[in-house]
Amino acid sequence: MDAACAHWIERFLTFMEAEKGAADHTIRQYSVDLNQFLAWMEEEKLADFASVSYGNIRAFLAGLHVQEYARTSVARKLSALRSLYRYLVRERVVSTNPLE
Repeated sequence: MDAACAHWIERFLTFMEAEKGAADHTIRQYSVDLNQFLAWMEEEKLADFASVSYGNIRAFLAGLHVQEYARTSVARKLSALRSLYRYLVRERVVSTNPLE
């Protein structure tokens, strides 16, 4: 996995804290959620954020259901991914958001 993905997650979390005023708890949870997604991307051999499709994200979320994650946890992870991809589009890291 390219270190650039981890770098963009860190930039996104800094943005959420500094510009959006997100709570410390939210930042910590988003960090865990997004790094979990990053690890899943590595397992799936997805090279970067631009390689991820809507189907990939559905597969990630389906895997969480199989692992019996609470619906609220899955919803928070989806929210983190939506926010991250909006940020990545705005920063022109990716050209499209697979969640829109």
